[in-house]
Amino acid sequence: YLVVHTTRRIDRARIRSQPYPTRRRPTRPTDRPTDRPLDGHHSSLSVAMDAMLDASTSAEMSSTIDLVDLIDPRGVECLNALRDTDWTKALTRGERDVETLTLCTDDDEELIVRVEFVKNVRVRRVRVCGVKDEVKRADASAPKEIRVFVNAATPVSFENARRKKPTQTIDCEKDLDEDGFVDVDAASAFENVRTMTFFVSENVDGTTRTELARLEIRGAPADEADVRELKKS
Repeated sequence: YLVVHTTRRIDRARIRSQPYPTRRRPTRPTDRPTDRPLDGHHSSLSVAMDAMLDASTSAEMSSTIDLVDLIDPRGVECLNALRDTDWTKALTRGERDVETLTLCTDDDEELIVRVEFVKNVRVRRVRVCGVKDEVKRADASAPKEIRVFVNAATPVSFENARRKKPTQTIDCEKDLDEDGFVDVDAASAFENVRTMTFFVSENVDGTTRTELARLEIRGAPADEADVRELKKS
């Protein structure tokens, strides 16, 4: 009897996992409404849980570090820049802080920058900074849309960048805060990042060239032990 009873319970569980049939029993006056407002206790609990989630997210964002030292320069690729090595002006420590050193496109407004890390990282924020008016080129303007690809299985090129589905699309006019930062949309998609490819598809003023001063990636090594070592250095 125990075997039969257990089998029935498993069958019921399986049935409950199926979609409900469209036919429903008629409602009765005694049925409780399902959309009644939460009472004071449940409402307070919901607010408290939301606050805890916000605090946890804020703490994670504030604990992120600049991943510049984890970038492998041998794995960086820059397409359609005035010079192939100009990526250092936006990505490397020192050069990116010099206002007159900028990364500018060559033939048109499109730009591809592929960044490889020496180890897997968790990415949480990206910073994009345009060039100040007093030093920018007359025929260039800041990026408007940037498509970000994480761990792309096939190389991102100008031929396929518009067809491939990006991990995230950044609207630089709407998404960036006053310091140029934008948070990643889905943390799970940026957990074990080895490569990130940035495709600039257009700029804000529709100029011939696109120019930027800084491209910064913030997060943490995927290995917590590496996080502690970096913070010591």
